[in-house]
Amino acid sequence: MLKNKKQKISLLIGISLFAIGCGSSSSTITNSTTNSTETLTISGTVPGTLIEAFCKDGSYYKTNSTDNGTTAHPFTLTVPKALDCKLVMTTNENDSNISKRIVTPIQFSNTASSSTYFSLNADVNIGNIPLEMNSTGVQPVFDLSLSDTDTGLNIRELSYDPLDIDGDGIPNVYEDDDADGQYNKDDNDTDHQNDIDGDGIPDNQDSDKDNDGVIDNNTITSTTSTLPTSFIINDGRLLGANCAQCHGTNGISTNSWDSIAGEGNLLGEFRERKNALMYSVSHGFTDAQVNLIGSWLGGIASSNNEGEDND
Repeated sequence: MLKNKKQKISLLIGISLFAIGCGSSSSTITNSTTNSTETLTISGTVPGTLIEAFCKDGSYYKTNSTDNGTTAHPFTLTVPKALDCKLVMTTNENDSNISKRIVTPIQFSNTASSSTYFSLNADVNIGNIPLEMNSTGVQPVFDLSLSDTDTGLNIRELSYDPLDIDGDGIPNVYEDDDADGQYNKDDNDTDHQNDIDGDGIPDNQDSDKDNDGVIDNNTITSTTSTLPTSFIINDGRLLGANCAQCHGTNGISTNSWDSIAGEGNLLGEFRERKNALMYSVSHGFTDAQVNLIGSWLGGIASSNNEGEDND
């Protein structure tokens, strides 16, 4: 599979709404996690093709070109304004043998920059794109040269690309990371448990985890926690946590064992031999530690539930 060879073609992009005289293509749109709700279109003509936009926020947009009986099928794809996206075009997209699908990532370039990311600030028509039709599999990145005066489409150079982790121009969804003959986006094995669609965006941050063109419900959640501004360590409380196993949390019993909350002088009882269990436990503490526990318990209000005298 070739990944680095680039095809060059110079196409002039005109900012316009693309009027399709012989039919129109439908576009599947997801809700975007961007702040803007305004949408724009990118249009043109291609061989019979599935056009997909994989966007940085995890959303997914697609359309199919309209078969007009020629090799230049018109398409119009709608995406949110100013959202960073990648464009991928696939011919033979319905072939059950995925190796026969011809997948072409699109790269945009001008004299100043080059990137597989684009964003729109106006409707654009990118003209005809003569995609490779006599090959199979993922193709080299198709380089689409733009005029420097065309401002409807922004070329977005990003320092980190979550949708193309290895930087080869091929989106993660069309890689085969585990070499099992399945594109990541079609691969349901355990290698992609935390990234179902293989787009490089973890499922818990992906607004469309399965790239089905429908925004997922409750995909991205956030929890606000208020942390204490200060915390005073109480050695007596830390040591006294062991007492909770028999005498209840904070020394307040919920069973037949007596409550010890409010008892400040524990040392004498702790060391008495009359209670074999307590005497055995006492060997694990120094006198100073027992006094710390007593000081802490002494500051807790005593419980009315005294239970039996098992201390």
